[in-house]
Parts: sequence; C-alpha cells; structure tokens
Amino acid sequence: MRHFIKLLVCFYCLQGSAQVESSNWYFGVNAGVNFNSCINEVSALLDGNVNQNSFESASISDENGNLLFYTDGETVWDKNHNPMPNANNNSPLKGKGDVIILPNPSNDEQYYIFGVDNASFWNISNYLPNNNDDGSNDGLTYSIVDLSLNNGLGDILPDQKNQHLITYNENDAAHLEYKCSEKITAVRGADCNSYWIITHFEAQFYAFLLDSNGVNTTPVTTAIAPLVPVDNELNYAFNADGKLKSSPDGKQLAIAHNSFSTEEEFYFPGGIYLYDFDNTTGIVSNPVTLYYNQETDYPYGVEYSSSGSWLYATTQERIIDGDVISKLLRWNLDANNIANTLEILEDSEDIAFGDLQLGTDDELYVAQNSYFDMSDSYRYLGIVENHNANLVLVDYLETGLELDQNQDNSNISLRNLPQFNKQWFNKRVDIIDNGINSCELFLCGNQQESLTAPEIPGATYTWYKNQQILAGENTHQLIIDDIGIYSLYLEPNNGDCPIEGKAIVLPSNDIPTATNVAVLQCDDDVSDGFSTFNLENISSDVTNTENDVEISFYDSLTDAQNEDNELPLIYTNTSNPQIIYVVVNNSANGCSNIAEVTLEVSTYTANDAILETCDTDETDGISDFDLSLANDEITSGLDEGLTISYHLTFNDALLQVSALPLLYTNSVSYFQTIYARVENENTCYRISAVQLIVNELPEIELHDEAIYCLNNFPETIMLTSGIPNNTTEDYTFEWSTGETSSSININAPGTYTVTVTNNNTCSSERTIVVQSSNIATITDINVVDATQNNLVTVLVSGEGDYEYALDTIEGPYQDENTFNNVQPGLYSIFVRDKNNCGVTEDLVSVIGFPKFFTPNNDGVNDYWQIKGINRDIQTNTSILIFNRYGKLLAEIDSRSPGWDGTYNGSKLPSNDYWFSVILEDGREFTNHFTLKR
Repeated sequence: MRHFIKLLVCFYCLQGSAQVESSNWYFGVNAGVNFNSCINEVSALLDGNVNQNSFESASISDENGNLLFYTDGETVWDKNHNPMPNANNNSPLKGKGDVIILPNPSNDEQYYIFGVDNASFWNISNYLPNNNDDGSNDGLTYSIVDLSLNNGLGDILPDQKNQHLITYNENDAAHLEYKCSEKITAVRGADCNSYWIITHFEAQFYAFLLDSNGVNTTPVTTAIAPLVPVDNELNYAFNADGKLKSSPDGKQLAIAHNSFSTEEEFYFPGGIYLYDFDNTTGIVSNPVTLYYNQETDYPYGVEYSSSGSWLYATTQERIIDGDVISKLLRWNLDANNIANTLEILEDSEDIAFGDLQLGTDDELYVAQNSYFDMSDSYRYLGIVENHNANLVLVDYLETGLELDQNQDNSNISLRNLPQFNKQWFNKRVDIIDNGINSCELFLCGNQQESLTAPEIPGATYTWYKNQQILAGENTHQLIIDDIGIYSLYLEPNNGDCPIEGKAIVLPSNDIPTATNVAVLQCDDDVSDGFSTFNLENISSDVTNTENDVEISFYDSLTDAQNEDNELPLIYTNTSNPQIIYVVVNNSANGCSNIAEVTLEVSTYTANDAILETCDTDETDGISDFDLSLANDEITSGLDEGLTISYHLTFNDALLQVSALPLLYTNSVSYFQTIYARVENENTCYRISAVQLIVNELPEIELHDEAIYCLNNFPETIMLTSGIPNNTTEDYTFEWSTGETSSSININAPGTYTVTVTNNNTCSSERTIVVQSSNIATITDINVVDATQNNLVTVLVSGEGDYEYALDTIEGPYQDENTFNNVQPGLYSIFVRDKNNCGVTEDLVSVIGFPKFFTPNNDGVNDYWQIKGINRDIQTNTSILIFNRYGKLLAEIDSRSPGWDGTYNGSKLPSNDYWFSVILEDGREFTNHFTLKR
C-alpha cells in the first residue's frame, strides 16, 4: 500500500532530483532566485548583496539546496550574507570578468572559485585605476573557500587566494597586458571526479585540470579559429566580452565573441562558434561557425537547451546612432547543417537580452536590461517557454519571473546570471517518486513504503540510512518501515557518472477516515441492472466530511493498494450489485486508507407526472412552474419520507448533478420533459418523467378602441370579444357589464372588458375603450375681407375631433379652422367630425372689389360688381361710380349684374374709374378700378 504527501514545504528539507547545488542565484542589483526542487517552486530572493558595480556573480548551495556562499568575483558573502574576512572590499578576489564555483574533488569542505579579470580598458597599466577596478588585468585566477573556517561560515585560505594561471604568451607584450578574455566555463572530467576549467584568449582554448591533486597549472592548449584581435585596450575591451558555455553532457562548447574589432576597423561584429570537447584529454576540436559579422549584431550570451538539442544565443547592436536592437536566436544541434537552422525567436528595441542560464527546473532564463529606460524589463527575468520544442510552440515571456517584489527597483537584473551546468555535479534522482514531493515521505502508522531508483543493468546500488550503509540492500528498490534520512549512491558502471538520491522519512499516525458505504442508484433508461454512478457524490459519506483529503476509486483491492488503474468518477457498474474500493489520501501528511463501496441498481418504480400552466402575455410557450406541485403525483402510493430533486436530463438525475430550482421556467416552448430523482435515505429510488405543458392563451386582440356618437343617442354600437373567424363555440365570455355573450351592444362611452376562456381554462382579457364624439356646432365665423389676404375663421363647439373644408363637402379638409388667402365671393363652410359623427354646414361671404373689367360682350368680365354679396347678403349696399374728376357716372344695385361701362347709353373710354361703397353692415370703401376696351 502506497501512502504519500501531496505537498509539504519545510525550510530544512533536502532538495529533489535536480542539481540542487545551483538552487540559489544572486546577481544583478541585489537580485536573487531560489529553486525549491522538492516542490518544483521558483521564487525571488531579496536578501542578496551583489550590486551594480558587479559585472558577474556565482553562487553554490549544499546537497540539500541550502545556500553556502556567493561572490561577485571580488567579495565573497557567506550564507548569512556577510563578507568573508579574507574576501571583501579591502581584500578582494581578482575575478571580476566572469566567475564560477566548483567543489574540491578531494575535500567536501572546500570549493574553488575560478575567475577571469575584467578586460575593460581602465583595467590595464596604461590607465589609472578608477573606483571600479585596480588598473591591472590579473587574467585567470583561483581561490579556495574552506567552510570549516570562520566558525563554519567559511573563508578564503590565505595561501590559496588569487592564484594566477597562465593563459597567454609570456613573451608577448600585448598578452602580458590583457592575459585572458572574460570567458570561462567548466566540464566534468571523464573520471567523474575531476573538472576541466576552460577559458579562451586570442586564438587558443586553455583547459586546466582540477582533480584530487588540485589544479594542474599547465593547461591543455588548443590553437583553433577564429582569431580574436588583441590590438589595443579599447577594442579588446569589446573583443574579450561574451560567454563560454559547455553542453549538458560536456561534449561540446559554445562561445560568443562580442566583436573582432581592430585599430583599422573599430566596429566589427563578432561571432558565435561551436566546438567538440574531449573531457578525457581537454582538447577542443571541430569548429563550426554559426554566426559571423551579421550586420551590427554583437553576440553576448549562449546556453544549451536542457535536452542538448538546441543552442540559444543573444546579440546586441552597438549603440552608434541611438537605434538599438537586441535579438534572441537559436540553432538546431541535431541538424546536419547547424548554421542553416538559425531561428530568430525575439527581437526588441526596448529590451537588451543578456546572459542565458538553465534553472534547476529546466526552464531557460534570460537576463534583461532596458535600453534608455524604455521598459521595466530589468525587474524581471525573461523565460523561453517550451524551449526544447519546435518554434511554433516556443514563447518568450518578458515578465517570466518578477525579481523586484517590492516594486521599487531595489532588486533588478542587469545582463549577467551565475553560471551552472548539470554535468558539474552528480545526477540526483527522485527516489520517492510520488509526483508530489521529492524530498520528504511520511510513514503512516505501521505501514511500509518503497524508495525506488532507475533500474540499470550492471549498476551497483548502495543504500544508506542516517549515513550508515544498509547491508544486503543492493537493488534498485528499498522497502522501508522506519523513519530516518535515507540516501542512495548508484554507480552505473557504464561510463556515466554516479547517481545520488535522498529522502527524509517522517512519522505520521494521522490516517484519514475511510468508511464503507452502499449506494443505491436508479436504473437508466434500459432496465437491465446497469446504470451510471457519480462516485464524487459519495465523497462526504466515505470521508465523514473530513477536510484536506483526496479520494480515488478502483475496481479491485490490489489496484487500490497500488493505486493503479483508477476508475473514472462517472462510472457504470459491471455487475449488480458490485463492490469497488476507494482510497482516501490525507493531503496534509500523505497517509491513506481504503474502504469498500457497494454499488447497487434499484428496481423500484414511481409515478410520472404532468404539470400544466397557461402561457404568458408574451405568447412564446415559456412560463414558470412550481415543480413541487408534482411531488404528490410522483409519490402517490409510495412510502413516506421520500425526497425529490428535479433535473433537466435523465443523465443529470441519474448522476445527481445540476438540480433545478423548484421555481423553474421551462426552456423548451410549450412542451418539455424533465426528470425527477426520487431518493430514499440518500439512495436513488426511481427516476420519473415530468411533462411540463404550457397551454396557449385564447388568440384575441387584447386592446381595441371604439367611438360612440352622442348625436346618435339612443342608437347602439356593437362591441366584440375579438375571437377570429367567429369560432365562439370553443370559448366562454364574461363582460364587465355582466353579460356572457360573445358580443354586446352599448350606447354610452366608457371602458369595457371581456375575459375570454378557452377549453384549457386559459384566459385572456380584452379591453375596449369607447370614446365619445359628436357633430360640430358652428358658433361663429370670423371674416377678414377686402384685403390682400382674406381670412375666414370658423369657431365651433362639441365633443368631437373636427376638420374643415371650404366650398365643397368632399373637401379637401384641413385640421386648422382658419382659411388664408380666400378669394372674394360666397362660400359654404363644412365642419366634419373625424370620428364620422357627421358634417355641419354654413354660408360665408368674403367681400372684394375687381381691379378691372372688359365690357366687350364676350361673357367674361363684362360687368363691374362687388364680390361677396347677393340678394340675401349685404342687400342694402350703396355702390357709386365716378370718373377721375369726381363726376358721378352710375349708381349700381347690389342685386344687379353690375355697371356695364356706359354713361347715358354711351360707352365710356378705357380709363381708371373710382367707386364709393357703403355696405349694409356700415363699412365704407373707396378705391379705383380700370375699364379696358
């Protein structure tokens, strides 16, 4: 039986299967990262002392992932972040260019710090030292840290400090000045107990062997292309820049030369090269040019992918005209022509991509700085996500890991990261292998556990408990029943380096509750004794609602004990009844317990039900149902105490998921079937179908209006119920007047309602508003005449809505009661009720005087006469005609045709003549007109 903890974090835990010596990084400006391999967690550290004056840094942790010390190449800080007495500002190391830390193969308490000095132009004898350096390039040096010194916090051995290693021609003046590039890396030796420390200068690689005898000061030298110029202090400050890395298996080297500047050509971009490395002889061979003199790209960082199949690199443009682009590149190392596989993953005008480094979590991290403070990318480490995958799956996360947790720029990245390589240390394997915590394992009660390592043919397995060899335990698996610190030393005996593993085994008696339960499930739609169970629903019964537990189900006891072949939570039984097994894991301590679960399919019956309701005014077949009203019909004739839940589908009811609210609005118009799950003491008794029926309302016009003409009283008008096609026999009617016929007759205005009910007892109410109207009464007619714009205004009274016409009953009618620009004459005024209650008529006179007449007996304008008068209107009107000298020529009778243009029987000539009119109503008018012959 396996028992394991899901997640446990403790600060004294040993780390898991990764190279835990690289668990803590310190770099940039007070920046740091911790890799907790036990639980695969990465977090920022805020307690570092590396600052902006530091070009490079390195750190080292113990086999449990606890920090031992770190350095910026000058100062060495102990695990408490205090400078070591013999490595501080007053007595610094000489490795400011780049630095790495390696264990002493012959002394577990000692570590070597290898560093190359800064190649900047102020760090040579031609320049006075500034506050950043001492004015002398010390090349490659090493120092030894002994952790037994300084009360166990460590210090530099005085006689092993800044030990100089020759990486140059001592007879060459330029070599003596510059000594080395800023590139350094290491490869583990073929014997797995030594290291090659590798650097580069001009056109040679120098490989120094570190073994149990110490550092061999005579390097293995490989002269190989390209040549990095060493002309003067200015160009070599750039030429020396760049990174050197080894592959995860130590069989390759990759180098980035920042530039190949010379006195003749100062701005000359460098290149990226690939080499084979022999970790037996220290010889470098087979150069491959990957990138050379590409536009204005100046290479800097290189790093292998965790699989070793890809090489990543960064470049930066030299700032000349202010425009800068930084690039992130990679090549496929498995290709035949590697150089042709170049891919540009990212380019940026804001971010300066710097160093690249694999973390213990096998993620590829990128140091970021910002061009001209155009972004805050330096607050983060970038991450190349899925860096082992094809390009379409690779993604660059600019904000991959936040360093500046306080967001005050006090913990930021520059361009460098500490260098580590997994082949520097023994491979560590997760011997707990539970997928949760690779460091700690709990023994629950008196139960046993197993620690397991890879099974390698011919390998030698040595198991330890509390640092004591366990005699007779020499296989890849160790069965344990006692607490303690267990470790494994695995010698593959196949040429590979040893493999190690560790586990802290802790006690626990907190075994979770696991109760046997029986589940009665309803049969599905085929009554065969097989049905679907939702096993998640029984969790609380099995665990007695215990917190912090996880459960899983298995078909057999053996599978449960081994936690193999887990069953799905939605499970169909294979027999009726059937016993399956549940494993309850306590997520707080990893302990587990097993119980039986009996699955049985019910054969009980229950009743189906029908719920009916009427549609709403929206007439869409959607309405509200009170599902509880179906309870009595479903349980009729059954035992008492049954509980019912309602579900949208049969399967939901079967699995007891997604219960519907008791006040439910149907989702299918007019007719829908839902399902009721009937339970007896939390076991399924029966699933019933419930039909939800929405009956249609009577299809009538709900609102209408009518007019009753008061002038027609006591005549009546008919109001109808609004039933189409006169199919009234299928309905009943109830009017607000008390009548029950399909229509009524009324002779009074008001609001009338009728409730129409169909055979399904669904009702609709029709409302009819009867408005009153009446024929108009003309109370007055106001006339403004004998003007340029004659006006007629009709004044009326009455309850109607009126419109007005002049001279003809057919219209046209207008809403306004005033007529404009009315020509002189006699007119009939018509006032019509818009509700068809009738038309009222009256006569109106509009007085006017013709401007001329033509008495030529053609029947047109042969007489001059006032318009708007006749025998009945303005009868007693006086009309006198004068010539221009005031001589009276005629007196006209208002009832005659008018003046014919003669005087004493003689025709008068064409001329202007004057008239004087006194109307019967007393108005007087004087003006002239023209006689035309």
